[in-house]
Amino acid sequence: MIKGGIMKRNKSVKKELMELYKNKCMLTLLETKITFHHIKKRQYGGKKILENGGLVEYRLHQWLHNEIELHDRELYQLINECLILYKMCYEQGKEQLLEQYEKEVAPEYIKIKEKKENGNNRNKY
Repeated sequence: MIKGGIMKRNKSVKKELMELYKNKCMLTLLETKITFHHIKKRQYGGKKILENGGLVEYRLHQWLHNEIELHDRELYQLINECLILYKMCYEQGKEQLLEQYEKEVAPEYIKIKEKKENGNNRNKY
C-alpha cells in the first residue's frame, strides 16, 4: 500500500515537472521516454517534490545510477548540479544561458544516449 502511494506521488510530481519543462529530458532536451530523477536521493532524505526532481531520459537515468553514481561520485554530483542550474535558468527566463546549454551541454548528453542505444559500452562512461 505504501509503495503504491509513493509511486502515485512520484507520478504526480513527474507530471507537474513535465508540464513546467515541456515534456523534455533536462539533459538532452529531447522529447523521449522520461523518468523522474531524485536530485537528492530518497535514501538520503530527498523528498518527492518539484525542487528535488529532474526529468531524465530513461537510458541516461540508468547510466546515471548504474555507472556514474557507482564509479564517479564527483561526476554524478556535477550532473545533479547541472539539472539544478538548468531548472533555475528555465524558471528565471535566462534565455542566453539556456541557448548556451542547448548548444554546448545537451549535445554531449545526446552522444552518451546514442552510445547507450547502440550498445557501445566500451568507453568507461
